[in-house]
Amino acid sequence: TDPQVLQDCLQECITLFNTMRQQPQYYPRRTSNYQHRPQGRHISMRPDSITYQKLLYACDRFIVHDTPQPKNDAMLDLLEKCCQDGYLDLKTWELFQRFVPDEVLKNKVLPHV
Repeated sequence: TDPQVLQDCLQECITLFNTMRQQPQYYPRRTSNYQHRPQGRHISMRPDSITYQKLLYACDRFIVHDTPQPKNDAMLDLLEKCCQDGYLDLKTWELFQRFVPDEVLKNKVLPHV
């Protein structure tokens, strides 16, 4: 596969993810907070643990580089955002462990825990 096509696919994934992450949270009609939803707006889609899992797969598949550093940096940045948003569950953590080398996790993540 052409590396530029992979890069373009990853960029689209990241753009969509960042757009989702920046949207305000709206509530469905059936909740008590429905009246606080702005008129004329649809319910927004916010990232959740499944969104982070899919983006991890995309990073693993689409980041092609001579060295592992760019992919590791992207994965660690994603881990930080996942933790900030409160979506680090067991499955998501297992994917991080699968895609990020143990040595990187040990040196970059564990010292901050």
